[in-house]
Amino acid sequence: QVMERGVAQPRVLLLVIILAAFALRVYRLDAQSLWYDEGVTADVAQRSLGELTRWTANDIQPPLYYYVVAAWGHLAGWREWSLRFPSACFGVLLTPLLALLAYRLLRRTSVRWLAALFAATHPLLVYYSQEARMYALLTLLSVLLVYCVVRISDEEKGRPFYFYYGLTAVAAIYTHYFAFFLLFALLLAFLFEQWQRAAQETAFSFRLLLTRARGFLLTNLLVLVLYLPWFTAMFTRFSVDASYWQGELKLWEALRSVAASFTTGQTVRESQAVQWLWLYGLLTLLAIFLLVRRAWLDKQGAGHEQYSGALRTLYYTAPWLLLPVAAVLLLASFAPKFN
Repeated sequence: QVMERGVAQPRVLLLVIILAAFALRVYRLDAQSLWYDEGVTADVAQRSLGELTRWTANDIQPPLYYYVVAAWGHLAGWREWSLRFPSACFGVLLTPLLALLAYRLLRRTSVRWLAALFAATHPLLVYYSQEARMYALLTLLSVLLVYCVVRISDEEKGRPFYFYYGLTAVAAIYTHYFAFFLLFALLLAFLFEQWQRAAQETAFSFRLLLTRARGFLLTNLLVLVLYLPWFTAMFTRFSVDASYWQGELKLWEALRSVAASFTTGQTVRESQAVQWLWLYGLLTLLAIFLLVRRAWLDKQGAGHEQYSGALRTLYYTAPWLLLPVAAVLLLASFAPKFN
């Protein structure tokens, strides 16, 4: 069953979109030879478990993705197609998961299909689903993290989701160091939502907020404890790594590059992508306006669930988008690594 119990049985339309996502990701999957970073993946994944772990401790990414590729490679081989296939699978799984998250937030069937369609066809997601690197896995884990946080906040049979969140969070930070920025963003979003709910129910107090968020805070603390074996490697890499050319961070150029990547992906030249940014900017502003308008209209009526759904979409997507990007740029301002 793809969708939640009580929401929908697997639908033909969703199945078609998932199949389209699979087709887009396996089409010409081995058309190009491995580029440098993919060659690193191929080399590291073929090492012994101990050597792989030691190598990644001295690299700029943790080892989980390499473990996955190593396990798969020993079954399927080390050619371009097989090395990239795990990323393609992660990209396909993202399609129903993002649809599930969108429906959980807004409870609108049309949003479910639209989210699935975006996940299946977005150029950036397709691009990284065809690359033998960890970014497709990181994206899948990121969406799963948000879904778990939303379920925990709902307090509807939410106890198992503390475990799912903790497991996913550990997997994410063992996949890429920047996943910590996402965890921080989700923590702020969760605390903000609990603060809003507490303020509506009774007189707000900091103790009440801590009580409501205690389980989630303890889960995050446990995640940090489980990461203790790798903290030394992480801080060492950030302090000594010199694998990229050092240079001054040009903020406007960096923001323009990020915006172009988030819209047209890596499928066109940046100069062409920039020409489309005004259109995507208008669409983004329109989406925000419609969410705010829906929240205001439902607040005037009786649709409290839709009201909270519209606001929750803003609570979670805004920090999810903005804070990790801001944190990466802030880090780059102290230790720029741009080639």
